Amino acid sequence: MAFLTKKEAQLYGAFLLTTLGDRMWMFVIGLFLNKVGGITWVAAAQLLDSGLKLAVLTTVGQYLDKLNRSKCNKNYGPIHLN
Repeated sequence: MAFLTKKEAQLYGAFLLTTLGDRMWMFVIGLFLNKVGGITWVAAAQLLDSGLKLAVLTTVGQYLDKLNRSKCNKNYGPIHLN
C-alpha cells in the first residue's frame, strides 16, 4: 500500500520546488538590496511588496465574493488526482 500515488507525489514535489524557489529569490533580493543600498532599501522593498499585496488581494477578494460560488464550483472544482 503506497503512502502517496504517483500524481500526488508529483503535485507535492512541484509545490515544494516552487515554494523553495520563491523563498530563495526573496532571500537573494533582500541580500542584494542590503548590499546596494543598506537596510533602508530592504525595508522600502518589503513595505512596497506588502502594500501591493494588500491592495491587490483586497480587490481580488471583493471580486471573488461577488461571484456565484455554486456556478464556479460546478465549472472549475474540485480537481481530482485520479
